[in-house]
Amino acid sequence: MKSFFLTHFAIVSQVRVRTTLTDARIHSENSGEGTLRDRLEDLRIRLQEVIEVVIGSDRQIADAKRQGEEAAADVRESRQIIERARETLKEARRQLHTAGREALRRAQERSKKFGRESETMSKIARDARTLAEQ
Repeated sequence: MKSFFLTHFAIVSQVRVRTTLTDARIHSENSGEGTLRDRLEDLRIRLQEVIEVVIGSDRQIADAKRQGEEAAADVRESRQIIERARETLKEARRQLHTAGREALRRAQERSKKFGRESETMSKIARDARTLAEQ
């Protein structure tokens, strides 16, 4: 993208310079009027215009380069942020998986313990009924 802008500005600048030079040549060749001094002054003015176009083009190219560099830096920073977010998400998933497994293990242990206690209570209740019936 950066090279597109630079190429575009360079082409536009070249076209402007060539057009101005061509106009200056045509004007100087077809100018039967005016003194040599007038024609030279006209050429000086046109040359100044060419110089201004070149300076403007140089500024535009420098701005385009700067903007391209800033865009590239933004892209790099965005990629780093995305990568950090991915790593954070992976770590969160790993922690969630580990915590979930641990919670399941504890729940199963409690269930087994409750089951054993329930069996003991049922046996005590049966024994109490048996004794009460006698």
